[in-house]
Amino acid sequence: MRSWLTFGNLALLVLAVVLGIALYWVIYVFLAASPYEAAGIGINSRLPEPVRRFSCRILNERHPHMWPPLGCEKFWGDAPPPPALPPQ
Repeated sequence: MRSWLTFGNLALLVLAVVLGIALYWVIYVFLAASPYEAAGIGINSRLPEPVRRFSCRILNERHPHMWPPLGCEKFWGDAPPPPALPPQ
């Protein structure tokens, strides 16, 4: 009886997981309503610096008046701080 867990199937499984993570990261960078999604921050903060610089620049352009998410602090640029809350 042959096992379904062959080298080819394992390689396809790893490829599917990597592509799924990459697709989620692209959706986070280009379409997310907020730069503070935990999974997106987790993926983005572990990427190499040139890729992280690119994604942080895109996030900063899309959300210019927000604080930088974790991993984007040094790439966020000179965005103004968010507006102060009104006194209560």
